[in-house]
Amino acid sequence: MSKSVIQRMRERISPETKRMVAKNLAIGEQVRLLLAEKGLTQKDLAERMGKSPAEVSKWLSGLHNLTQQSIVKMEEALGADITITPEQAKQRLPDVRMVPVPVYAAPTRKHFSMESCADTEPMNVGTTNNGMKLVA
Repeated sequence: MSKSVIQRMRERISPETKRMVAKNLAIGEQVRLLLAEKGLTQKDLAERMGKSPAEVSKWLSGLHNLTQQSIVKMEEALGADITITPEQAKQRLPDVRMVPVPVYAAPTRKHFSMESCADTEPMNVGTTNNGMKLVA
């Protein structure tokens, strides 16, 4: 059976690009959560940063190559961290332990991928002592 055009295109994407897009999507989601928490819009964020709403929208799409400087500017405009290192997470959240969670693919699938479970909802596994949600 021949591969679809989309499958062939996905195979040509480098692991680095896949990782970059995944991280940029996660950053965009974190910014959206912070905006909602603070009752702000993307337009508000753009105004605080002196940027156009279109530019901020592009940043949050996950397809823009965010620089550390852009991330720090967003953090300053929001008054909150968007990204932290694992060591910072350990220091800020000492009561939270990272535990391995087994993930199983449906028996009909040959390979597990994030795309294969894109239609499933994350499972809420608790909250930290400062109200952050933990999902798996």
